[in-house]
Amino acid sequence: MDDKELANFIPHYGDRVALRSYLKKADDQRKKKSKVTLVASLRQKLKEMRRPKKLSAKNQMSESDSDVDEGIGQTGTLNPYKGNQNATKDSRKVKFGIKSKLDDTFVNIRVKKGGGPRDITAKKSSKKRELIEQAKELYFGKSGTSKLGCVDDFSFDMQNFEEDILDDEISVGKLYEQTGLNKLTFYLLLIPKCEYHEELPKVQRPLKRPRTTNSTGNISDDDDEDLPDPSLSDQREIVSFDILSEAMLAADMPLFFQEPNNNPDEVDDLLGFNTVPATCNSTNSASCIQTAHCSEEIVPIHSLLSVSSNPRHHQENLEPAAINVQQDISLKIDKVLRIHRVTLLDEMLVFFKDPEIMNKKTTFEFVSEHGSDMNGVSRDAYSAFWIEFFRRSAEGEESRVPALNSKWQGEEWQAIGRIFAKGFVDQNILPIQMSPVTLIVVSFGEVSVTDKILNDAFLNYISKTERDTISLALNRDSFEEEVLDDLIDFLDRFSCKQRPTKENLQSLLSNIAHKELIQKPKYATDNMALGCREVFLSHFLSVERILTTYRDMEPTPKKVLKLIEALPKGSSEATSLRYLQQYIRGQNSVSLKKLLRFLTGSEAITVEKIEVTFTQLEGLGRRPIAHTCGPLLELPSTYLSYPELRNELDSILADDSCFVMNIA
Repeated sequence: MDDKELANFIPHYGDRVALRSYLKKADDQRKKKSKVTLVASLRQKLKEMRRPKKLSAKNQMSESDSDVDEGIGQTGTLNPYKGNQNATKDSRKVKFGIKSKLDDTFVNIRVKKGGGPRDITAKKSSKKRELIEQAKELYFGKSGTSKLGCVDDFSFDMQNFEEDILDDEISVGKLYEQTGLNKLTFYLLLIPKCEYHEELPKVQRPLKRPRTTNSTGNISDDDDEDLPDPSLSDQREIVSFDILSEAMLAADMPLFFQEPNNNPDEVDDLLGFNTVPATCNSTNSASCIQTAHCSEEIVPIHSLLSVSSNPRHHQENLEPAAINVQQDISLKIDKVLRIHRVTLLDEMLVFFKDPEIMNKKTTFEFVSEHGSDMNGVSRDAYSAFWIEFFRRSAEGEESRVPALNSKWQGEEWQAIGRIFAKGFVDQNILPIQMSPVTLIVVSFGEVSVTDKILNDAFLNYISKTERDTISLALNRDSFEEEVLDDLIDFLDRFSCKQRPTKENLQSLLSNIAHKELIQKPKYATDNMALGCREVFLSHFLSVERILTTYRDMEPTPKKVLKLIEALPKGSSEATSLRYLQQYIRGQNSVSLKKLLRFLTGSEAITVEKIEVTFTQLEGLGRRPIAHTCGPLLELPSTYLSYPELRNELDSILADDSCFVMNIA
């Protein structure tokens, strides 16, 4: 009861307080005693369970024959784990995996292909024969058929957890006793009764995903067969990291190339690859965009309402003239490089380790994307490579130089040099974030780098805050205390212990610049030069030509505006074009490079013009559509204000998925 009700029985306030204190104390003692009693009781029970109990002599004699079953040891004490029911069971949990024979080895079959790890209960007395039967029923079902095929098409064997052939006579229980493992793993081996590929006239295995390099940075011997084979003499060579092809081989399905004289389109259909651009059979302009200018489009994923679900149609749906043009183009392509965006850097290095790639006409295709390469996909592939390279393997801020790492050796750096040269020759891609000192060194050697070029490049190599500190110190007759402290911290970052003065500051900066831009990346630049020096010497006749090329390719709002070509019809189209021009003028260096890549596939100025056409898209379906191969921009003419266009473009460029080719 509350205090008011209690006052009816105990009038004095002090008596009520004393009563409540007494009751609370008594209640606390009762609870504490109850808790202690419960904990003590539990501890006593656990102690009795763990304590071995002595048996009398009579009991020892009467139960000597059932020691194992009853858990009694030789000393006449009860086994402390007698209550463990798992120890008395006649079965144990085991794990099954499944492998398929490929050449002279066995490869794991994944879950989506019908394999994968499975846990079952097996009797301790089960031997190899019983385990194989259990695994067959597990993977093939009672009907004997599954994704793997028919059970009658295979012979079976079984490996143990060490991947050795399992002994016919050893049981599961015996293996548990010998190994002491918590769970045993067995692998069911599928051995095809008929080797299909031996009956085919010509077989070529597709490339696998590149594997992790070893401690020396070189790919192991097992990966040699995965590299592009420069000895192949086919006129048209498909190089691919195709997951589907791996699955076909894992299931022992035939995969082969037709003879060179056969129709190349049939080869494409067999491999699941088609160079013919897709057409759209939809009549709704909001859901499907058709263009005659190029075959790849970049559409923001979050604003795409409905796109044809089958981006690659049969050639019967194309005009005969288009088929002939595409066949002519495909016959001129020596190598098609299929790459994944998430592993683009490693895959490109694998392809360009082959020096013969410099003499071939190459095109690119992104796996699971619909863009057909009419230069736009290639530009985007090279640009994506350099963006990833500068993130992972370069030092510096606005201007960067190669950084050594333990994974890459001379072979990888030579491949980077070939990518450097091949991208510039084929697509005019020059990574302007690469310090010009690096390009000068790999082209003309260290002696061609002047002090002015070195110092200017070093100012772009360091951060803007450090650059302001250096500029302030060079322009002052004496150092203030705050400036001096900043200079000392800056020099200490580069392991320079000399105290800076007005007389020695320029010399210290030159020495640091030479160490950071030339000495540290020397191993990388020396090997890069082996892959690209000959190409750059034939193009750049002087150091000044390199610097001029850097200045010309550096994007600025004024340069990008000069690339825009449009013929607006009516006030609405002219208004949208004016909004686009206003948006370009308001971009900084970083956002302008991203916009330029969205429009052309490259962060640098690599094209002569950007054509702009207009659409009537409205509502949720309104969005700008970029065709990087043109390059061409389809701009809606339905914007009512500049903030509407700015909001849409900002939201598109904020997501890296805007560079994915969504429509073929």
